[in-house]
Amino acid sequence: PRPPEGLGEVELPADAPRPARAPRARTAPEAPRPARDGLVEARWDAADIQAVVAREQRTLAPCLREEAARSRDFAGEIPVEFAVGNDGRVAALWIDEPRFRDGALHECLLRTLRGWRFKPFPGQQPVVSLAFRIGGP
Repeated sequence: PRPPEGLGEVELPADAPRPARAPRARTAPEAPRPARDGLVEARWDAADIQAVVAREQRTLAPCLREEAARSRDFAGEIPVEFAVGNDGRVAALWIDEPRFRDGALHECLLRTLRGWRFKPFPGQQPVVSLAFRIGGP
């Protein structure tokens, strides 16, 4: 499953495992204003999100190592997307690999991601995209 439409995306720095597409929402320096359709304009800070991801992404390694041990026959890329809620905590996780949409890897990643802290913000929730490689050379 893909994240719901209407969530913004965050562009990650070049040294991230895999950069996301360009943001759909812009970061506004002023107070949030209702958009034409009545939604509140996003005010998340892309630089803060990038910094948290860069600092914390290594905390996901134990989940990936455990899954590599469980799924020795799997080798490939695992695309991961998560939404950051307005409270600054991860609100949702999507893994775009059918074998891992549910189960131990999903639970471990979600538990770990929920420990990450972003600055709270009003408006649209950003989606962060990462990709990890399990198994293989």
